[in-house]
Amino acid sequence: MRDYLRTAAVIGLTVGLMAFFLRNADLSSVWSEIRRVRLDLLVASVLTIALSYVIRIRRWQLLLAPIGQVGFGSAGRATVIGFATNAVLPGRLGEALRPYLLARGERLSTSATIATIVLERVTDLITVVALLGVFLLFFSDGLLQTDDQVLVALRGGGALAALGAAAALAVIVFAARTPDRLGAVVAWALPDRFGDRVRAALTHFGDGLGVARQPTRLAVVLAWSLGLCVCVSMCLCGCGCVSVRLPGMCVTRLASGSPRVGRSW
Repeated sequence: MRDYLRTAAVIGLTVGLMAFFLRNADLSSVWSEIRRVRLDLLVASVLTIALSYVIRIRRWQLLLAPIGQVGFGSAGRATVIGFATNAVLPGRLGEALRPYLLARGERLSTSATIATIVLERVTDLITVVALLGVFLLFFSDGLLQTDDQVLVALRGGGALAALGAAAALAVIVFAARTPDRLGAVVAWALPDRFGDRVRAALTHFGDGLGVARQPTRLAVVLAWSLGLCVCVSMCLCGCGCVSVRLPGMCVTRLASGSPRVGRSW
């Protein structure tokens, strides 16, 4: 009986939230715009979004492998809940909620699970920096002819991002290979009553970075990150082709979780 009540409560909450967010929407105008777009490209964009979530989930499974075997369904539920939270609440709280829910449901270390999200973001940054480098090397001639100041800014920003990515990766590799040493260094600077707890948390955190100790597996994760970036780019291009006008915030929510320098889209 309790399960039925929980299901009914979830359905009721879902319907209530949908009604709340659509209360001021002009549904007739929305439907009119939908009828004007190319249905094939719209469907392709939706399928691309779905594929991007599959890539996110599979990549997270690879990052989680050193601390435990997590099923696709469990990782998928946590991922969807996390990104849904990002869509409705400020501060990208879903990034913290996602590992917490998975750790609680799968009996994993919360610190180690959070570490996989950190490594995920670093691989996103590396992917974007690599793509920016390819653009600057092979496709920036037209930009040089139109606005050389923008090109200089891009090169400077790309260099800084590359340095940041390299530094972050170096710290992660160090933490992954010597988690006990990292915990001891940090705990040494703290009072005794906090030092032991911090050392244990950082040790578990280092365990969550286990993929960084395996170059082959890390390369596979980077390949998944590249695929994710391509999927989100295709989705945004598809929306542009079907004349769907997306405001800045909508683009941010649509592409939430895709790599971008500085933070996730």
